[in-house]
Amino acid sequence: MATMRGGKKPSDVEVELMREARSKLAILCQGIAPKDIVAGEAIGSVIQDLGLNVKVEDQRLGFRTTPKMSVAERYSFAKTK
Repeated sequence: MATMRGGKKPSDVEVELMREARSKLAILCQGIAPKDIVAGEAIGSVIQDLGLNVKVEDQRLGFRTTPKMSVAERYSFAKTK
């Protein structure tokens, strides 16, 4: 939001609107369980599509993943080869 505004702070009216929206959202969410809003399979598929579960799957299979090397480390490694 700040980048859209060029780094300027929101006005008092905008802050009040945000406060009102948060309170209304909190009231709406009190009566609804998260599983009623989004199905568990949908969350799982989004995690899988984003590739966030790769390490978890590897851990289940017993693989140990090596830590990723930085660009500088890869360059120095290639240079020594």
